[in-house]
Amino acid sequence: MDRKLDRKTSWKFRWSVIVLLVLLVVCVFVWLSYGDNQTTDSISSEKEPQVFSVVKHNFTELITVRGNVVPENVVYLDAIDGGQVEQVHVDEGEFVKQGQPIVTLSNTALQLEVISREAQVSEQLNNLRNTRLQMETDRLDLERDILEVEYQLGVLKRRLKETRHLLKNALVAKEEVTKIKEDIDYFNRRLELAKERRQQNEKLRQVQLDQLTMTTKRLEENLRVATENLARLEIKAHVDGYLTFLDAEVGEYKAPGARVGQIDDPSAMKVSANIDEFYLYKVSKDQSAVADIDGRQVQLTLTRIYPQVTAGQFKVDFAFADDSSLSLNSGQSLTLELKIAGGGERLAIPRGALSSKEKEQTLSVRQAGEEYYSEQQVRLGAQNERYVEVVAGMQLGDQVKNINDE
Repeated sequence: MDRKLDRKTSWKFRWSVIVLLVLLVVCVFVWLSYGDNQTTDSISSEKEPQVFSVVKHNFTELITVRGNVVPENVVYLDAIDGGQVEQVHVDEGEFVKQGQPIVTLSNTALQLEVISREAQVSEQLNNLRNTRLQMETDRLDLERDILEVEYQLGVLKRRLKETRHLLKNALVAKEEVTKIKEDIDYFNRRLELAKERRQQNEKLRQVQLDQLTMTTKRLEENLRVATENLARLEIKAHVDGYLTFLDAEVGEYKAPGARVGQIDDPSAMKVSANIDEFYLYKVSKDQSAVADIDGRQVQLTLTRIYPQVTAGQFKVDFAFADDSSLSLNSGQSLTLELKIAGGGERLAIPRGALSSKEKEQTLSVRQAGEEYYSEQQVRLGAQNERYVEVVAGMQLGDQVKNINDE
């Protein structure tokens, strides 16, 4: 049996449905509007340009330098005369003491040369001894002749005295006295010649002895050098340190002058680094730098500048103010902050205004008092961790617009 519906109840239901639909439409509209605005604001925020102003900045220029720890003193081991590797006494990386053998070479030609020079020196020494003996014999013979002449003169002078006494008594002929006088004159002349000969022989003897002595010294010096070369076939450590490089295998031949090894002195370390050639005339000796080592700020001083530029960079050396308490290894990399300019107010702009590190850039600049931005060629200079110096192209108060693409 059909039941009659209440008209009043039907109208209430319809109005409820209409209100719900209206509320749903309003909510969807509000949500869509809020989402579009948020997306638009986000896009606008990403594309919103950042504006930076040119200011006066108390500028201290710092540059970051990457360097390596290297020994202050490095000793190279070379095969001076070359030879065949006979024995290797230590391994690469070991700590060696001064005078400790590293590598022993053999060189037959050098050994034969030393033997030959020893024979030459021995022969020369024998010649010197024989010459001295002959000269001494000649000197003694000459002294004997002089002694003999002096003796004959003494005898003749006594006979002349006796003969003159006999001549007064008419016991001898006058010719006897004359003959004795002639003999005395002869022996006097002979004595003078003997003494002159002795003087000349003494000078000649001294010259010959000096020449022989000089020749002997030269031969002995050559022998000493050859002996030292022979001793250098045993290559030894010249200082205490680590044998950081060794190129020697038993049986291998090393040419004269070939590099065999390298010893690093660990008692003193330095930092060697390369710097861009742009700073060549800004860097000078005694400038300070700071490095972070094991969480400590370590002070260094620039001690040497190498003027040669290679691949757009030049080399410098830094010394540690105090490395006694540092644990440093050869080859270790360090990052240094080098102060290359003193303080002073200069025109500068924040680093965020720049999209590259070029020294000359084209920037969007609005000059002080102007309404619009224009492309401007700007030249930049020194820089630190926050600011870059403005050398030309902008004035105090100018603004730079830079779009943040991130």
